[in-house]
Amino acid sequence: MLIIPVAIFLCWRLQDVTRHLRKKGIAREALRSYWSPLSAAVVVGISFALTAILAGAWSYTELLADLAIQKNDLIPERLCFLAALLTGAMAGGLTERGWSPKPPTITGIFRCSIGGIIMGVGSRLVPGAHDGITLIGQPLILPFAWVAMFAIYATLFSTYTLIDKRKSRSQTGQKDN
Repeated sequence: MLIIPVAIFLCWRLQDVTRHLRKKGIAREALRSYWSPLSAAVVVGISFALTAILAGAWSYTELLADLAIQKNDLIPERLCFLAALLTGAMAGGLTERGWSPKPPTITGIFRCSIGGIIMGVGSRLVPGAHDGITLIGQPLILPFAWVAMFAIYATLFSTYTLIDKRKSRSQTGQKDN
């Protein structure tokens, strides 16, 4: 029922992307230049819609959770999409001006591993993944989705507040207790 208005809206937004590509000249140069967040979001949204049409709904976070619990629902197909997602992200990073690779540090590996563990526990506590909660659960006003997103936002707010306090204390010379 909503497919026609959504298709019209996507076509309308796609015009901005094509206008951006035409304005920059050849597509290669346009891809290497700065994209507005709106143009990038339109491309991501259209890609997500096409992927959902071709392969059904999936998200990389659900794929990672399924791999962790050894659930074998369409794993090879979704791994192909994950490979395409990572390849696109790496290509975007490589074409970004000012990008410089840095070797991993023990602290960085530890911090990322702890973050991954926390995310893994969170994905087991809430039905669906972050993508599904954001794109499906919240618009459908599902209570668990709103509770989960509140928990995510509260955690992020608390973490950034703690980091900000630590930075301000280190700048003034105070010690953490």
